[in-house]
Amino acid sequence: DNVSLYIRSLLDVGAIGMLMADEAQFVQNFLTVIGLLFSILAGNAYSALYEQQEAIYFALFQEVSEAKSLLEQTTLVCQGRPFYRPPPP
Repeated sequence: DNVSLYIRSLLDVGAIGMLMADEAQFVQNFLTVIGLLFSILAGNAYSALYEQQEAIYFALFQEVSEAKSLLEQTTLVCQGRPFYRPPPP
């Protein structure tokens, strides 16, 4: 195919001869490069998901803080109304 012809055009005769004589090393190097690329891809995916989860937790914390503040304000407002006061003993 075109990719293999392009790669072959980039290599000189000595490099092609070495690759033809030592196929195991070529496969090992290929697997090492693929493993490195996979590690980089997995690291980027993990980083993006961690940032997304962190943003969700911050938003949830802000919502809970607002709800707590509203509850405290409601409690203070309702303390002054006779309907919400406990009956005298």
